[in-house]
Amino acid sequence: CLNQCTSYDPELLDQVIETQCRVLHADALVKPGCTVMIKPNLVMKRKPDDATTTHPAVVAAVVRAIKRRGAGR
Repeated sequence: CLNQCTSYDPELLDQVIETQCRVLHADALVKPGCTVMIKPNLVMKRKPDDATTTHPAVVAAVVRAIKRRGAGR
């Protein structure tokens, strides 16, 4: 299940990432206090708006979702 996101607004991104976390059962994978490595697609040096690498706003939304689950504390 994929969700479309029409902007990089942090609140909208948080909603979409939370939906994906539920679909992927992230709560079963990410436990409080655990360490999580996030590997964005950074194949080449490009501007975020070129849409060839992971947008920094998406990375930030994933980090927020992981932290809400207690990782890294």
